[in-house]
Amino acid sequence: GETAEDSFQLSVSNSNDVTKITSANTVSVAENTTEVMTVAATDVDGDAVTFSISGGNDADRFATNSNTGEIIFTTSPDFENPTDSDTDNIYQVEVTADDGNTGVDIQTIQVRVTNINEKNTGDETADAGNEASGNENIGDSDETSGN
Repeated sequence: GETAEDSFQLSVSNSNDVTKITSANTVSVAENTTEVMTVAATDVDGDAVTFSISGGNDADRFATNSNTGEIIFTTSPDFENPTDSDTDNIYQVEVTADDGNTGVDIQTIQVRVTNINEKNTGDETADAGNEASGNENIGDSDETSGN
């Protein structure tokens, strides 16, 4: 038989892999706090990942640190007076992780605000103060009355 010989050049190029958000898409936080969570993402190419709020029904209630992925409420939520879009204390925010080389991942996060037992410490302090000063006044008046 006949044989044929040919040469060719093969070029292999590295393509950018997609950044992947690895943190949970739901979180519960107590009312009257601003800290929500820190979004985590991996990039197998080793590119630096930046984070941003990119949407969600309640996006205007949140801010993020673009370098760390930390998400906070811009104003502490109050369980008794919800300000989310449908007033059910479940805030929806969309976060984007971007490696700057077309490697992007987007995740919608649901933030559930939970109720805490809020004691009215102002009244308790006032009552305790009245009782203490009432006892002191009684003691002072007994001592100074000469009885």
